[in-house]
Amino acid sequence: MVRFYAVGINTVAPYSLGYPLTAGADGTLPGWQYIGYAGCRSGQPQPATIVVLDQSSGLVTTAGTTEAFRHCG
Repeated sequence: MVRFYAVGINTVAPYSLGYPLTAGADGTLPGWQYIGYAGCRSGQPQPATIVVLDQSSGLVTTAGTTEAFRHCG
């Protein structure tokens, strides 16, 4: 099971993007997977970093960045 989080979005702790997903033995998610909600945050000045937590091993790795939190009307 893996979980996705956003960091660097003016929160005290990593922001959970949703529920756990089951990754394959090679660490990939099968097919197209919805990883969670990424709504805008007023005043967000930079892209957010997305991290992935492997719940069984405790390994955390980055999964890129997103601009999704920056675009408030």
